[in-house]
Amino acid sequence: MKIVFALFFFLSVLSCAHKRDTTAGAISSSRSDQPQILLNGSYLGMANYGHRKGINSPATRLYLQQDPDNQSSYYAVLLEYSAIQEMALQYLAANRFRELNEKYIGYLTKIATEISIFKAIPTNKNGEFSFYPIKIDSNNKISYDSSNMYGTLQLKEYPEKDNPLKGAKLTPNGWKRYNRPEEIVFPPIEAKKTSFPTRQTYPSSDNQESVSAQYLIAKNVYDSLNLQSTWYHEYINDTYLAAYNHKEDKVLVMSEEDGEMRSEFTLPSPKIKTDKHPRFTNPKSGKIQGKFIVKQPIPSVGIFTYEAMDSSADNYSRGEIESRIGLFIDIFNASESLNQAVVEFVMVNPNDPKDFLMYYEFPKE
Repeated sequence: MKIVFALFFFLSVLSCAHKRDTTAGAISSSRSDQPQILLNGSYLGMANYGHRKGINSPATRLYLQQDPDNQSSYYAVLLEYSAIQEMALQYLAANRFRELNEKYIGYLTKIATEISIFKAIPTNKNGEFSFYPIKIDSNNKISYDSSNMYGTLQLKEYPEKDNPLKGAKLTPNGWKRYNRPEEIVFPPIEAKKTSFPTRQTYPSSDNQESVSAQYLIAKNVYDSLNLQSTWYHEYINDTYLAAYNHKEDKVLVMSEEDGEMRSEFTLPSPKIKTDKHPRFTNPKSGKIQGKFIVKQPIPSVGIFTYEAMDSSADNYSRGEIESRIGLFIDIFNASESLNQAVVEFVMVNPNDPKDFLMYYEFPKE
């Protein structure tokens, strides 16, 4: 239990920046054959691989934002968590014992292992959505690949208004070929504390199912501390760091000038490059520099694209940044419980969910 308490302490103070509104953009969707149901939000789930080394049932998070041009469709971000218990020591060291990060245990840079973005479009079947990968077209606009369906999300026959994904299942196509989960489930279990580590059974319409220790750890942390997880629809001006709470590692500044959203990437100091433990979530970030204009192709949806402003961005930086989609996500959001929020800025590679960049908002005292 000491490990559990340490996790609770770790996450209770993980958010340490200014308060931010997390309710904007919540609008209901209508279906002709169902009452209006609010799908916007984020939902904790569990992936079932069953065919790979390492963690076979990691916790996942699905974020949904309604398409303002087609209110029956959604934009979706699917995130797979790193092992949550492994974050604790790195976080505590970053706040109290920096030398441990530098010499022994590394920096807190691994919150997620995969991040993907999709367009979710309803099918003719009630409560079913097809997920299509989002891509950036030649005009730097957002579109989706209708010939490459990722999988389908099936809601329960009668979704609950307060938690419409409770009991839902996302089934990826080609799981074996593409090393995807066989399924991602959103278990219909009640919020309650559970002993660790364990698997907990819950009733299913077919048989007895179980949830993994990773899901239980994540659920208990979020429930016990009243944490949220938020995909923001707005552009967030601030300074961002290479690793959590390492304030000397300023490598990205978001700003607005002359009516334009801008971002400026800077190369890390030589010390960051030569440290035993890299401070970046993705080592590619250590080579990126230059100024970029930021566009929001779909108003009120938190998807951002990038275009180099001038020669300050070399060819490598242009190739990495202009091919990615930017997202502002607060994975552990303590706005309600602690009146605090800190954001992870993520740049997703539409072609590879593992190849994302992540930067950490400068903490406010």
